[in-house]
Amino acid sequence: MTRLLPHLDVGRAVVALAIALLLYTYVQNETNPSEIGGFEVPVDFVDIPPGLLAQATQAVPSVHVRVSAPRDALLGIRSSSLRAYVDLHRGRSGINEYPVGVELPDPRVRLLEVVPAELPVRLEEISEKRVPVRPNRTGAVPFGYEAGQVEIDPPEISISGPNSLIQRIASASVDIKFDGATVNMDASYAPILLDAQGHTVDPDGRAVRETPETVRVRIPITQQISYKTVPVRPTITGNIDSGYLIEGVVVDPPVITLVAPPQALRTADLVETAPVDVTDAATTLTRQVAFRIPEGVSLLGADNVRVTVRVTPLVVLQPFSLPVVAENVLSGLQVAGALPFVQAIMRGPSTSLRGADPTQAGATVDLAGLGPGLYELPVRVNAPPDLVLQSVIPSSVAVRLIAPETPQPPAPPTAVP
Repeated sequence: MTRLLPHLDVGRAVVALAIALLLYTYVQNETNPSEIGGFEVPVDFVDIPPGLLAQATQAVPSVHVRVSAPRDALLGIRSSSLRAYVDLHRGRSGINEYPVGVELPDPRVRLLEVVPAELPVRLEEISEKRVPVRPNRTGAVPFGYEAGQVEIDPPEISISGPNSLIQRIASASVDIKFDGATVNMDASYAPILLDAQGHTVDPDGRAVRETPETVRVRIPITQQISYKTVPVRPTITGNIDSGYLIEGVVVDPPVITLVAPPQALRTADLVETAPVDVTDAATTLTRQVAFRIPEGVSLLGADNVRVTVRVTPLVVLQPFSLPVVAENVLSGLQVAGALPFVQAIMRGPSTSLRGADPTQAGATVDLAGLGPGLYELPVRVNAPPDLVLQSVIPSSVAVRLIAPETPQPPAPPTAVP
């Protein structure tokens, strides 16, 4: 080795290395040249001093970052590959401009420009207080229901955030919709922060922290008015005329809807009408009468009812004893002996039977064309008007036809010699 050193030309070696580096750089620039790219990168706030809160003066702070890198490295860079930040460890209260730093993902990437290079940041003291939570009722429960006292648990919440914002907040509110509610309400709600005028503060919930984030709301819903449809029962008093009966009673409407507190309707199964007097009625009658409703109960709809009492005569059976009369006896013949009586059972209204004349009902046997002899003949009975023949007992009788004896002339006296 020591023998070779004296013969080594250091100058030539340095020149050769430089040429090699230049050649490598040239080849790299030709095959993988550097390119420039721009990215929109959100900005983080780091190292915020204790007791202070950082707020950007724009909704979503971001900067435009321009970098230079070899083509293959630049192709793999995204906005999320870069990190822009503002270091606030030396920050102070108020609005001040702070430089924006950028972390690069690859040593081959070179930062060219950050626009803007500085961002205005508000540093403000963190404040905390408790505010009451109040219900904000919207809508109404259906008719017949009542919403009770609203119970909010907890009744207060703790809020923390920028002092200027916290001082504006006077209360928190929960929106409660009562439309269509018929059962007890029990749910969790996220409070809305309000100022003294009732305007919303921090509507997106990003600046102020609430503890707890939700409150439990309980509201009893009770039914004050209930409905129940029940039948109508007519009240009939007095006695109709004798010989008549009540065939049926019709009420219109046949049912009625009651309105009252639920406990008042629990035992209400029907509604009676005011009395309808039918004393001595002998025909169908109709009366318009009121309802008899319990105390504390109201009617939905009509306040009176039409009652029709159908009165019809009483239909009964009555026997009549009738003599049998022979009809159409041939000349020269006669009935031997007296014909019997029969029982004719008539059916009809009692009023018609009461004044019926038995002589209007004739019981007959037809002897047309019959000669002397003994016959069993059916009895025919003609019922009076408004009556119907039910039966005849007996239904037939025995009839004997005979020819009357011809009287003989007296014998002439015998002459005496």
